[in-house]
Amino acid sequence: MKIPQLLIQHAAAAALVAALAPHAVAQEKVKFAYLKTTTMVPFFFAEQKGYFKAEGIDMEMIPVQGGPAAAAAVASGTAQIGYSAPTPIIIARDQNQPYRFIFALQWERSPDQLWGPIIASERSGIKSFKDVAGKTILTGPPGGLCELAWRDWLAKNNIAWSAVKVMTNPFPQHQATLEVGNADASCTPDPFYTSIKGSKVNPVLLGMGYLAEEKRRYMIDGVFATDTWIASNPKTIAAIKRAVGKATRELNGDKSIIRKILIDEFRLPAAVADTMKSDYEPELRMDAAELLPILEALKRHGMVKPGLAVTDVVADVK
Repeated sequence: MKIPQLLIQHAAAAALVAALAPHAVAQEKVKFAYLKTTTMVPFFFAEQKGYFKAEGIDMEMIPVQGGPAAAAAVASGTAQIGYSAPTPIIIARDQNQPYRFIFALQWERSPDQLWGPIIASERSGIKSFKDVAGKTILTGPPGGLCELAWRDWLAKNNIAWSAVKVMTNPFPQHQATLEVGNADASCTPDPFYTSIKGSKVNPVLLGMGYLAEEKRRYMIDGVFATDTWIASNPKTIAAIKRAVGKATRELNGDKSIIRKILIDEFRLPAAVADTMKSDYEPELRMDAAELLPILEALKRHGMVKPGLAVTDVVADVK
């Protein structure tokens, strides 16, 4: 019996769909616990453009209050990966928690590449670090990068940690806390810092950089997971990196996209978004040497034990 040509064409089309289906439909669910800082812009863009799905990743973004909260989410299984500054993850590793960084997102190096501002409100009367003694400072989450920044800058200016009162309010609360005078000075990342610059806080910039005048390049945030998840998911990690790297390259080629995301996703006024610095690195490499300055500072200020090695917190993934 002769098979009609139309049926042959339908069968061929069905076979093609079946062949493509596993790649196009099968998606691995990955839950990502993150803090809504500007470092996250490439992730939002990768999600919007479908770059994660193209790599077979169904990415669910779960907002949290900071690195320690992200670590708690990963530990509980609420998330598989988390975003954090190095300090909470290094401290957790020092306490025998099985976390390692799988790739870096942003770096600092004095004096040309600095992101971490230390500021004081105009009403506080603080003009320099020498004036901070006896004042109230905001650090963000305990054990976070901003706590380390304050410790490092105060020590460099011969001010004891015990000479200040510390408040650990979440970053979104810093502006209001400074405005009403419940705190005198703050370390806070963007987009909160840029918002504060345009507020009635009238901030005085005391120092720039999470480590005081550190000349070596060092990592300031990245993505981490547990040892077990990392060992079982090297292909997933590589797929996430490809998606974020592609988004980053596209964003760097058109800054207007970054501005739109800051307005739409971060709810920033256009005037604030226009003044924000944006510079993302698509390599997403994970170099243990670039965590060393942070680890050394944590040891210097007694925040981790002396025996912890930098290789203990970095995963060997390609």
